[in-house]
Parts: sequence; structure tokens; C-alpha cells
Amino acid sequence: MVHPLGTLTVKETVVPLDLAITRYGNTAPSDGNYFSISKVQISGTDETATSFQDYFAAGQFLTLSDADKLSRPSFERYDAGVKIGSAAVVNGADSARTVTYKEHKFDTPQTLVFTSRVYAMPAAIHGALIQQGAGFVSPVKTTGLAKYANGPARAAVSAADASYVVAATDDLSIRSDIASSSGLTYFHARAALAAYSALHPEEAAGLQIVPLHEVSL
Repeated sequence: MVHPLGTLTVKETVVPLDLAITRYGNTAPSDGNYFSISKVQISGTDETATSFQDYFAAGQFLTLSDADKLSRPSFERYDAGVKIGSAAVVNGADSARTVTYKEHKFDTPQTLVFTSRVYAMPAAIHGALIQQGAGFVSPVKTTGLAKYANGPARAAVSAADASYVVAATDDLSIRSDIASSSGLTYFHARAALAAYSALHPEEAAGLQIVPLHEVSL
């Protein structure tokens, strides 16, 4: 069961998805080296899915040199599943409506003294009456920890995974024509550099992979 406004996440931790692996643990895979979720269906209907990433130890799935084992991150985020659903709320079209009131006054339950004409309540009066409602004056809002609540607070300190780019060795300028300037995982940046160097071997000595925060923007 999934909430109508929620999302469904399906993931696995056996092997990274959308990545050509060259080993599995201490052995080489013999029956497949690339795994991916190509399509998601619910009740026979194709659904739009986005990738979900989790941490994997790259050394368990990729053949690395001794230098790579020492220099590259031990764990990196790779595709591990998919998310289905959207956080967007879909609703119908808004329709303006004029709210009117009619006042009835009784001296006794059986005696009607008068009935006023239909009138539209001014916004200022409406706002004042809202502040007298049971929900607004409920002690739950103004007691305990609730009285200190002031909307969602952001953490004072946050951390993010390091991302990597391909940069020139002479001035650390980003080579966005080789890999995304917004940063990739170390492996994806290395794969992009290897593919480019194979086509342009004369430039290989002048390129390197560096963390995004160290380069010249």
C-alpha cells in the first residue's frame, strides 16, 4: 500500500546497476556483467521511474590498480534501484466562490425573533473569527515543544558526497566537454576521461580527475 502522495522505492544491494562490472568479490562474472532496470509496470501500465542510488564498494565490482585502491574513494554512490511516483500534487482547477451568510435570532428554540438579509462577511471580520476557532486556540499548538516550532529548521551543518570533474593539469580549469561541470562520481569521471583520452591521446598528459571543490571555476 502506497500513500497517494507518496513514492515507491525499489532497490537492491547485490550489485551496482547501470554499470559494467569486471568482478564480483574475488571472482570474475561469467553470466552477465551489466544489470539495469529497463522498465517499470504497475497493473500492466508503464510507469515513469527515476534512479535511486546507494553506496557500493567499487573494489568489489571493478578491477582497480593498486594506485586506484589507495587514491579513490572506498565507497561511492551507484544506481541501486528506482523511485516511482512524483512529489507533485495534482489537483483540479480553482474556482472562486462568494460565501454569504444569513443570521437567524431566536429568543427561545421555538420563537424566531428576526432573520437578517444575506450578506458577505468582510475579510477582516472573517480573519478575526478564524482566530477564535477550536483549532486556532487549541493548547496543543502553544504547549510543550510545539510552542517553539517555527516551521522546518535547516541543519546548522550539512555534508555531501564529494563529486569529481575532469580538469586541466596546468590551471585546474574544468573540461566540461569531457565530463559534467556539476560533478560526477569518481568512477564516472574516470570513465569519461578514459573515453576521451582514447580519442585524443595527445591530450591525456594534460588532464586529471580532481574534486569539484578544488578546481578553478
